[in-house]
Amino acid sequence: MPKETMLLHNQNVPIRPFSLFPYSLFSIPVSLNSHFHVKPWLFMIALLGLLCLYAPASAAAAAADDAALRQLEQTRFIAYTPRSFHVVQGKSTPATAEGIRNDLALLRPWFDGIITYSFTNGMERVPQIARELGYRHVLAGIWDPVSNTEIANAFREISRPGSIVIGLIIGNEGLYAKRYGMETIRKRQDEIRDRYPRLLLTTSEPFFYFFKEENHAFFASQSFLAPNVHPVFEPWFRPELVDDAAKMVVSVTHQLQTAYPNQLVLIKETGMPSGPGRLGFTPERQMQFWRTLQHASAALSGTVLAYFEAFDEPWKPAVMAETYSGDHSIESFWGFFDVQGNAKPVIRVLGPNLPKKDQKKP
Repeated sequence: MPKETMLLHNQNVPIRPFSLFPYSLFSIPVSLNSHFHVKPWLFMIALLGLLCLYAPASAAAAAADDAALRQLEQTRFIAYTPRSFHVVQGKSTPATAEGIRNDLALLRPWFDGIITYSFTNGMERVPQIARELGYRHVLAGIWDPVSNTEIANAFREISRPGSIVIGLIIGNEGLYAKRYGMETIRKRQDEIRDRYPRLLLTTSEPFFYFFKEENHAFFASQSFLAPNVHPVFEPWFRPELVDDAAKMVVSVTHQLQTAYPNQLVLIKETGMPSGPGRLGFTPERQMQFWRTLQHASAALSGTVLAYFEAFDEPWKPAVMAETYSGDHSIESFWGFFDVQGNAKPVIRVLGPNLPKKDQKKP
């Protein structure tokens, strides 16, 4: 998890206004006449004619994106890593189909959308099993944008009749960790978009990356924003400041909406660990965080709040320690369920999330 953050709590971050067209089409200087040897109004007619050639395809793509984005807003997502997957001393144990099925069956009464992180190590099975268990959508992650294996697995799943993969998240905090660059993501997204033009495409980074001026055009080109917003890594944070932590997430969301007014914001990761107790984290404070955040974010429009995450991952601190110094023990405790599959008190903030067709009218 990132250590460098840009503190947004109780302060505003200046963002340079951004426009898709930096110059108005109707403010072309008269000097164009001398460059093109045509009247400006004739140039404008020709330019508008070219734009019209692309309008039908662009309109269709925009309509498809709008429909898919509305589906995101109607789905309750949870970030998910299978309990049967783990990494010990650099060696990965792949997730099993049986383990994934058991996990997703346990989660289904509360969630109808899944966010994954990889298309390898058994996790390529998640979308198909999720479909069989009645989930509505999967936002599928690709951990390594360079991996041809992950891309091939993703293409195979997306091409499957009835696939519920609504979008791909190409990379997770890899720009921050310098595992790859923006151009790598761009090239991979172009390849995917050529093949699946209606598929939602984005990437995920710590929230402060979205406010860097040099990154703005890149993130503005994504189908939607998928920031990770973790108050626990802010310099002001203390475990007892639960309500302030929730309010920070809302503040960041508002400022992202201001900086990117035409894009849906999906908070892919946020949360409060339920432990360890020695650091002041408790299951009760985890529940209070999510209850406060749900209440504070209820009035937000154009926003999707994903839940992070499904299960505790006790193997993760050792993996984090290989890259980052410090105490990473909280990384074991983000789950709404413990590693045995027992629900934590935080689950009480959620009501059942049945598909629309199964809900009875009052």
